[in-house]
Amino acid sequence: MRPILELINQIWKYGKLLYVARVSKRWLMRVMTPNLQKQIETFYTNTAIEVAEVKESPGASDELWLSIVVPVYNTPVRYLTDLLESFESQESDYVELILSDSSSSDQDTLDWLEALEENGKVILVSGNENSGISEALNRGVKQCRGKWIGFLDHNDLIAPNAFKVIYKALQDNPETQFAYTDELVIDDKLNAISLFLKPEFDPILLSGMNYINHFSFFRRQKLQEVGEFGTEFDGSQEYDMLLRYLKHIAPGSVLHIPFPAYWSRQIPQSFLQRFQKKELDAARKTLAKHYVKKGYKTEVGPALKPELHKVSFTPKENNWPKIGIIIPNKDSPDLIK
Repeated sequence: MRPILELINQIWKYGKLLYVARVSKRWLMRVMTPNLQKQIETFYTNTAIEVAEVKESPGASDELWLSIVVPVYNTPVRYLTDLLESFESQESDYVELILSDSSSSDQDTLDWLEALEENGKVILVSGNENSGISEALNRGVKQCRGKWIGFLDHNDLIAPNAFKVIYKALQDNPETQFAYTDELVIDDKLNAISLFLKPEFDPILLSGMNYINHFSFFRRQKLQEVGEFGTEFDGSQEYDMLLRYLKHIAPGSVLHIPFPAYWSRQIPQSFLQRFQKKELDAARKTLAKHYVKKGYKTEVGPALKPELHKVSFTPKENNWPKIGIIIPNKDSPDLIK
């Protein structure tokens, strides 16, 4: 078994804190640079100890506090297996995983999905045609029963102790309407590459890049009020949903959970380049729409780096802002005439 999954399984199988620390450290030293190793040790080894006694008690015995929706289309079987094992290793009775398949055609993917045993915590939703990622997400959301809804890509993994950390953070901050976590970037062999420690909520920064992305959490009732994912924004559909959702909540109700709760598998560059233009176009389209609804005419294009966004505002005719000029003066009227 690969090191990262071995770490997850051992953490939860044995549950002994000293063993957790020892296994974590051995794995981290093998796959990370010293600085990255130290950071990850702080997050995962220490957190395992801090949340060891956290118990989920969302209310009624059959009440779920979180639903996770993952769109699936011809996903490699090892990606699905990694994701499922990372989910099941959490050992949570109050979280469900919803896999929304867009009529996959790959036989290996179909065989894996057919063999999947639904047990109330893992649910398969199938579409009749490949109608795009937004429709897959919409189908998944309709099946959600949790108070909160989170989204992941089909090649992501859930970090050890993630559910306990997220649950505790939401319980400690009951006013929260939206939450997001940090991320650990891994390669295709599950070796750690880098940590993305995200800043606090900043709507201006968010207009330049979707730094929030995953792992993020929406209140189910509020998300359903906002509406469905828009198919015209496929590629940046979650960016569009995020901007729409945030309009309906107070900035103070956004919670940043400083913990890398999911592992983002780095996509090979050749694959990324195939879809990057589509994603950038969709992101800039949704940004322009966002500001039009606020009453601004804008142009959205690349910034200092082509993958970032620059929003340029067009001033309304005869509506330029007034400028005040202050001239310090004492007993010298002739100088300022």
